Amino acid sequence: MYVRTPKRYRGRQRRNVFSCQRFLLYIIALIVIGLGIFLYKNRDLFIPRVSEFVYSIVNEAEVAMATMSAPTPTPTPDPRNYLAEADIYWQQGSVSEALALYNEVLGALPNDTLVHSRVTTAYLVQGNYTEALDHAEMTITSDPFSSEAWTLRAWAQRGLGMSSEAVVSALHASELDHNNADAYAQLAFAYLDAGQPDRALTTADRAIALDERNYSAYRARAYIYWEGLFDFDSAQTDLDLAYSLALDQDPAAGTLLAIDYALLQLRLENTQGAIDALMELLDTSPDNTEALYRLGLIYWSEGEWAQAGNYMTRCIDIDPKSINCNFWLGRVQWRQEQIALANNSFVAAIDLGSRNPQHFYWATQSQIASGNCLLGYEYWQEGYELAKQANLWVEDFEDSRPSCAPSDRELTLPGTTTPEPPTPDPSGSA
Repeated sequence: MYVRTPKRYRGRQRRNVFSCQRFLLYIIALIVIGLGIFLYKNRDLFIPRVSEFVYSIVNEAEVAMATMSAPTPTPTPDPRNYLAEADIYWQQGSVSEALALYNEVLGALPNDTLVHSRVTTAYLVQGNYTEALDHAEMTITSDPFSSEAWTLRAWAQRGLGMSSEAVVSALHASELDHNNADAYAQLAFAYLDAGQPDRALTTADRAIALDERNYSAYRARAYIYWEGLFDFDSAQTDLDLAYSLALDQDPAAGTLLAIDYALLQLRLENTQGAIDALMELLDTSPDNTEALYRLGLIYWSEGEWAQAGNYMTRCIDIDPKSINCNFWLGRVQWRQEQIALANNSFVAAIDLGSRNPQHFYWATQSQIASGNCLLGYEYWQEGYELAKQANLWVEDFEDSRPSCAPSDRELTLPGTTTPEPPTPDPSGSA
């Protein structure tokens, strides 16, 4: 039995005038609209950040996908291993092998002063003064206050015939370290190259006083005795001492003393002894351009043009920037009546920066022989000025004035100018 409620008591429930849900919906809508307006007005600020975020997500996804199937990376060799191996070769006197490894190390340690110093010294020992000077500059860049770096720079400059610049570099090295015997040894060499043997001897003695076991100091004094003072007995004594010290302290530098020994044998007119010493050196250091150059000169003096040309060519193959090897190859080619080739070699030596009047003299002769008299006159003019400055080859230049050169009277006439030479053949031949 159910109790039935009369209909008059079952009316519809009245709706509230205020609804919380509807109010919250309006508030959220207003916030969204306001946020949208704010983002739109500041879109220039937010777009880069959003793009960067999206790009980073995409990039991470790409990297993850790429590395999912990538092989396991091989470990990078520790450059210190190469350095240790190079040091072993150096101590054994194997300069070429040591240099190759030192260059490998430089790729991983480009600012390591010690490695730059070793590479520079290796090029110096091999007689490659052009590369040596470049690396000496790098050594100075890595450490401008390194006395050793400036000493190596002086040595390289001497090898390129830059005696004045070498004096400046060696003096700066000695200022950075007043007890650096190597710096004073190179300064002594530079003074000798500048024609001041007495001053050179005093400087070498000072280097020995600073370090009585410095082989560079005894080597410098040996050169002063034999080239400046012509005391060959004293030179031999110092050279022997320098060689024994080098073998104990720096075996790679023993190659330098081998060349020194060969040169001294030449001064003592023992040509075969000099050849044997240089050939023995090339057996252990085949890339030694100084040994190749000296052998070429010996065979040149013996009149064996083919042998001389062979060694000069090998020297250029190793060091294309060798001024001396290019010039003397030209002399060999001239002797063999290969005028066009000789002309190219003489010009190459000058283009590489030679300031030797002898080189300009032979460039003049080869240009005239090739039919380029006016161009030869250009070389004659520059070479003649260099000869007068050095007081060398002056008479040779005066006796070989090109026939196409204007006379002294023509040069003094008003309005007279030296004719311009024709444009040289790009191939370098006449």
